[in-house]
Amino acid sequence: MFSKTGHHLLNIFFPISSWHWDFGDGNTATTNNGASHQYANHGLYDVEMIVGNNLGCTDTAYRTVLVDTLPVANFSYEIPCEGLQTCFFDESISNADTLAGWVWNFGDGSSSVLQNPCHIYSDTGSYIISLTVTNTDGCTSLPEIDTIYVSSSPDTDFDYSNACLGDTTYFVNLTDTMGYSIDTWFWDFGDPGSGVNNTSGLENPYHLFTTPAQFPVKLVAVNEYGCADSLVHIITVDSIPEAGFEITDTVAVGVEVEITDLSIGHGSVIISRYWDFGDGTNATNINPIVHTYDNPGDYTICLTVEDVNGCTNTFCDTIIISGLPFAYFKFASDTTFETFFYDFSTPGYAIVDWFWDFGDLTVTTDTISGVQNPIYFYPEEGYYNACLWITDKFGGTDDTCITIYAGNAVIADFTETGHCLGDTTWFYDNSYSPVSAGFESWYWDFGDGSQIYYSEPIDTIPHYYAGPGTYHVKLGLSANVFG
Repeated sequence: MFSKTGHHLLNIFFPISSWHWDFGDGNTATTNNGASHQYANHGLYDVEMIVGNNLGCTDTAYRTVLVDTLPVANFSYEIPCEGLQTCFFDESISNADTLAGWVWNFGDGSSSVLQNPCHIYSDTGSYIISLTVTNTDGCTSLPEIDTIYVSSSPDTDFDYSNACLGDTTYFVNLTDTMGYSIDTWFWDFGDPGSGVNNTSGLENPYHLFTTPAQFPVKLVAVNEYGCADSLVHIITVDSIPEAGFEITDTVAVGVEVEITDLSIGHGSVIISRYWDFGDGTNATNINPIVHTYDNPGDYTICLTVEDVNGCTNTFCDTIIISGLPFAYFKFASDTTFETFFYDFSTPGYAIVDWFWDFGDLTVTTDTISGVQNPIYFYPEEGYYNACLWITDKFGGTDDTCITIYAGNAVIADFTETGHCLGDTTWFYDNSYSPVSAGFESWYWDFGDGSQIYYSEPIDTIPHYYAGPGTYHVKLGLSANVFG
């Protein structure tokens, strides 16, 4: 039997001519210069190698081999968006001990050996990602490969109409989609008091804010590849100003209407006042606020106010524009030159003031104000130019002048019968005009508080006195002196 040295000598002088491998899993091989074998299962295997020469001498070597399971590479990643950091997350399985190495290829010429790297793609497009991992036993996984698409994120922006309390605010979406479809719009109006109405998925939504305040309104846009962008605008919701004014109910044509502005800003300054007077005319920011109407009728005046935040409010009220009054009077005179003036201006219910000028050029005191039916004593018989100015309760005015005749242009005369209590007293008109004036009106005062007026001739006038006594009866006439 040879010693180890002898064996070596044998190997030198008698070359090895046979090899036998037993891999410990039931498989063998007779290859020389080493052998390779793939185990179907992991575990510990006793490997035996027997060599022999031409003399039949053999030798055996034993080794225990640990066959490890390959690690399995796997990963996940955030949504990749151009210009933004995309992080990758290792989810590999070591299958023995722990992982010791990672090799990432990001598909754009960049790589990393970190376990969970992040990477920024500078261009859009498709990229092939691969990950290979190695465990502490030196086993290396097959590469895990995935294709990702990098898209541009949308550039969110929006505008909105005036944000006024009580008014609906409309939002206009100005987002640049970068050529990609948007899968999701999400709005948060920052108004928790509005409950379920505080958010919206519409592209161009609207919202009614619940209180005057500042609200952080947020828009989030997510495209078809999941890339998102968001923007927040601070929106100031202002209290709506309160328009208001005060006017007289009725004013006459041509009378200046004075309007008292009662508008309230409610915290914000009113910067604009627009007046619509209802007659086709308007004005902005006038002071004082006055207007004159040319025609009678009902007119609706509207005031629209706007504050510094663009919030508006409108108030309207109706004014009645009455026609001008019509001045007219009649007169009656007697031989004493006592002349009676009778106001017949219209409309009688609206007239509140009268001013008379009796046309007596001999004095300066031939005027009287505030008396509807005055009496004037002229100094002598003759013609006079008497004038009347009237004013109604709506400010309307009118005037007229009439040439009258003081004296016996018309002679009032009458007789009567029946002076017994309980009987009818009959009055007979015997009046006449020495200048052939045409009679226009008759006025009787029966001395007991009763009066009558008529404008057509009546020769016989009946009257009934309720009690005995002496009554001073007066007949007044008016006539057209000029026929």
